[in-house]
Amino acid sequence: MDDNNEENMLDKFLDLGPDLAAGISVVLLTNIDPSGYLGALVDPPLRRTFEWASSTVQRALGRQQSKRVGACAQYALDRINKLRKEGRQFRQDGFFDPEHEPSTATEILEGCFLAARDSYQEKKLPFIGKLFANIAFSDYPKETCHHFVSLVNRLTYRQLCLMRLAMILPRHLRNQNYDGITFRASEASLLRELLELHQLGLVQFYNQAQNEFLFPVVIRQIIPAFLGPDLEFGFHFIGMIGLDEMNDTELQEIQRALAAPKKM
Repeated sequence: MDDNNEENMLDKFLDLGPDLAAGISVVLLTNIDPSGYLGALVDPPLRRTFEWASSTVQRALGRQQSKRVGACAQYALDRINKLRKEGRQFRQDGFFDPEHEPSTATEILEGCFLAARDSYQEKKLPFIGKLFANIAFSDYPKETCHHFVSLVNRLTYRQLCLMRLAMILPRHLRNQNYDGITFRASEASLLRELLELHQLGLVQFYNQAQNEFLFPVVIRQIIPAFLGPDLEFGFHFIGMIGLDEMNDTELQEIQRALAAPKKM
């Protein structure tokens, strides 16, 4: 998806009005273009999942909220279509099983739609949509998938950027803690968000030279140079929301804030 398409993503749903069931179920769910990404919904279980979830979350949606949910749906469908073209197969563990509605797929998609609805930071929308798509092709248990959705709803966009920063392991980050530092509010806020990621098990601080993990309790104990993705859980979450596709120019301001002090 090119930058112009991403910029116009939300605007595609301006004319749908607050009735999301009409918006998504009629516009997205009808097989208007079988050769394009909408063709992903020719699969009956997937179509049923989107219909059920969209009819559930349509209640009390305002104009902007409707746009957000519609954009999330389109990001999810775009990802699904991409994965199917790569030869990937939907999970076969009863994820889409309609025997006991709502199915697990419907619950997860509804959770993603609700996260999108409330995401005033609209840069999060691509990652919420990709999460549902990736779950549909994964083998993670139901409870783990719900945990993923809960996390993507909770985190700020800057925290997603911090996790991306942990992935690329940049050089020249501060290699000492913040003892004796007087923080500005902006600095303390950034470090607090980073500390929360560590507490949630999404990033870790590892001193490779001494082969030891650090467990900061307060922000003054954080050493940015030791930042990396948590390999037991965070690594999986990062992959499921598609952070490898984040534009790294988004990280520049954060890298400057966490950079090593300049030598005098």
